[in-house]
Amino acid sequence: MLVITDHIGILAPERNTDNKAKTAIDKFSRCMREARDLYGFSPVIVQQMNRNISDVQRHKLGDLTPKLSDMADSSSSSQDADVIVCMLDPYRHVVKDDRGRYGKDDHYDMDKLRDKWWRTYYRTLYILKNSFEASGQKFQMGLQPVQGIMKTLPPNNAIPDNIYDEVVSGRYFLPDTTEQVHVSKPFAGFGRTHIDEQIKQAVTE
Repeated sequence: MLVITDHIGILAPERNTDNKAKTAIDKFSRCMREARDLYGFSPVIVQQMNRNISDVQRHKLGDLTPKLSDMADSSSSSQDADVIVCMLDPYRHVVKDDRGRYGKDDHYDMDKLRDKWWRTYYRTLYILKNSFEASGQKFQMGLQPVQGIMKTLPPNNAIPDNIYDEVVSGRYFLPDTTEQVHVSKPFAGFGRTHIDEQIKQAVTE
């Protein structure tokens, strides 16, 4: 069973304490850790990052990799956690050039992963801590912003030429069961009705 807290930074503060937010987070994290061990459920805690990730000096150095020290308000939750996953929107942190272009992130062309309405279709996922496997891993993810669907992009040394059109049009996010099915009609869009109709058509053909 999952118990999700979204997000830990809005917990009601404790009275008569010097650092109310930190005290509340520390206490809640400790309680969740003890309850996890006692009752066997899996707590999932959403926590925001502090503003260090947007620091000008880090941008100048090209250091946009999140760190455990970037966790906002308190570090207790990161110490208590078994696994810490961070989702970063690089469009909010990468400085554009004089022509308003973002350039590339690990060979992925960020400008081709946005549409004419300035919706962005690219995120980076970091495994900051993993008590069971290796930490420090980074994954490039395609994002369908309307439906909130995410899917891992191909390795940066094997990016197909058509990957950008596939992601922005929405075809990249169709279920795996339809990947080998020929869809004769062009993709109609990515609204809820359109995607349901497209998948149904692909399965029945």
